Amino acid sequence: MFKVDPRKREQRDVSIDQALERSSDVSNLTGDGLDKLAVVAALPESDRAVLKLAAVLFRKVEVNDKDKASAEKDQAHVNEDLERIRQHLTALGDKSGSPAGANPLVARILELEDRLAKTRKRLEDLETERQKQMDAVTAELKKLAAR
Repeated sequence: MFKVDPRKREQRDVSIDQALERSSDVSNLTGDGLDKLAVVAALPESDRAVLKLAAVLFRKVEVNDKDKASAEKDQAHVNEDLERIRQHLTALGDKSGSPAGANPLVARILELEDRLAKTRKRLEDLETERQKQMDAVTAELKKLAAR
């Protein structure tokens, strides 16, 4: 700011810093994107510290997402195997007269169904953990808005 006396002419150079604001949903963020923001020199150190911590927390979400994708892929494979073995069992029919547990295809189906149940449970646990991690990222980033 500067003051100019009445009826006096002064010439001064004025530079204007434009403030830009971008909004993004937390789900659209990445660990790398938060790291890039954390090194912007124009931000106060306290904001950069918040962004650095948010980046660390978000990397945990990214690891969780990879684990979840792997579990979903495993679940799809188990479902394919189950369908294939059920088709084999149907094609063979029950000609052995032996108890169901003695049939190797039935035993394999039971094993795959157990594996499928474990995979479903793992996916539920991963989703619950992901939500907790995203809540932690959101809570950390809300510190920026509180300033």
